[in-house]
Amino acid sequence: MRGLADRFARTPRCLAEAVGGMKGGSRFGPGSLIIAGGLLILPVMALARLPFVWWMEWGYAAAVSGVAYLMNVLDKKRARAGQWRIAEATLHLLELAGGWPGALLAQRWCRHKCSKVSYQIVFWLIVAAYELLAFDFLRDWAWARGIAEMMQTLPEPRRLSRGRLKAERGRDSNAASSHRSRQSHSR
Repeated sequence: MRGLADRFARTPRCLAEAVGGMKGGSRFGPGSLIIAGGLLILPVMALARLPFVWWMEWGYAAAVSGVAYLMNVLDKKRARAGQWRIAEATLHLLELAGGWPGALLAQRWCRHKCSKVSYQIVFWLIVAAYELLAFDFLRDWAWARGIAEMMQTLPEPRRLSRGRLKAERGRDSNAASSHRSRQSHSR
């Protein structure tokens, strides 16, 4: 029993708060549960439509979210101890890989990275990208096809061969030098 108590004492406070509920002024309440649940509706529906083995899809999603949660908890622990921190790019990469639900839980339970505006902007852009991709996937990629069709209707950019490019550059530089010489003669 003593070993378990020692191990729990070394556990980051926010992990203990997560296990123990809403202790210590956690921002995770019923409103946060509703928001998290609402944000998961479209990705879960899209994940359910994928043609893979179900346990692989859900296992990957749970594993990446779990790793993102633990990395955020570890970063919070290191911040409190004044130690070397985990790079924000690493945390964002985990969110981008599908761990944003775990990162959201860590932000709410641990009060980690909640007030850093630059971090929150990138985080919510990642969440919005997941929501839009899931929505478009559920609509059989209607937006993506529309964008592709629109791109096909745009005029192609003018391409110059190396010879024509050199000639045009030469013409431009000749025009600039003659303009400069005309300015110097007019004075």
